[in-house]
Amino acid sequence: MQFDLVGKLKFDSKSGDIAKFFLAKNGINQTKVEASGGAIAQVSIGSETLRAPDPVKVSDESRKAAIAAFQDEMKAALARASYPVAADPAQINTPVVIANLTYLALQLESVGTALLLINPELRVQVEQQGLR
Repeated sequence: MQFDLVGKLKFDSKSGDIAKFFLAKNGINQTKVEASGGAIAQVSIGSETLRAPDPVKVSDESRKAAIAAFQDEMKAALARASYPVAADPAQINTPVVIANLTYLALQLESVGTALLLINPELRVQVEQQGLR
């Protein structure tokens, strides 16, 4: 699993991490297939299969270039497979999106109110600071 809350981590120590990072960063659905230990990651897009660079076999400077080249190959393969670069605004159901966001905001407000009712000390602090 790759998790980087602030965007500072580099996922470039394994070929699988390089491939997963690109796919996740670009919001591309993926299916993971387990391979034998030490195998180089491969990404299949349509009928094409691309191999991720092996970071063990390249130095730091050439690693960056190899990763950039792999990402360019991936973008080109996605374009050849007619994968959309971004969501089509005409396909977005704006009223439903706004309704869902409003519902989530109301839920957040109700949780905050419940916390204030449960914890009297927090309620006093909030009232003293004029936050409520």
